[in-house]
Amino acid sequence: MINKKYTFSNNTIALFFLAIIAIAAGYLAIISKGYEGGADTLGHYIISRYALQKPVLLLSIWGRPIFSLFGIPFALLGFTAMKFYTILAGLLSGWLTYLTVRRLGYSQPWLVIPMVLLAPIYFLLLLSPLTETIMALMLIAAIWAFFDKRYILAALLISFIPFARFEA
Repeated sequence: MINKKYTFSNNTIALFFLAIIAIAAGYLAIISKGYEGGADTLGHYIISRYALQKPVLLLSIWGRPIFSLFGIPFALLGFTAMKFYTILAGLLSGWLTYLTVRRLGYSQPWLVIPMVLLAPIYFLLLLSPLTETIMALMLIAAIWAFFDKRYILAALLISFIPFARFEA
C-alpha cells in the first residue's frame, strides 16, 4: 500500500472555508424571516429598491449612496436577495483579508477567513442588508490595495468609505 501524504494549499483551504460559510449563510438567509438592524435594514432595502424610480434616493445620505447603488440589482429581486448582497460583500471581505494576510507572509493565512466571517456580530450582519459589510469590504480593499502598492486606489477607496457608512 502506498502511503501518500496529502497537503492542501492555503488557497484551497481558504476557498473551502469561504464555500462552507457561503452555504451556511445562504441557507440561513433563505430560511430566516428575521433580520438585524430593525428599521434601518428596511430603510436601506426600500431606498435601493426604489432608487431607479426616484434617483434622488441615491443622493440620500440616510441611504448611503454606495450601499444603495450597488444594492439596486439585489433589491429588485427582493429582500432575501438583499441578504445575499451583504453575504457577497462579507465573503469578498474575507477573501481580501486572506490575500492581505498572505501577502504579509503569515504561514496559515486561511485562518483569518473563519476568524473574520464567523465573528458573532459580523456573521449576523451578513444576514441583514446593513451598511457595515460594504464599509468593511471597502476598508479591507483599501488595505489590500495599499499592501499591493496601489496607493491611489487605496486612497480612493478610503475617501469613499463615508458614502458607504459615514459613522466609520
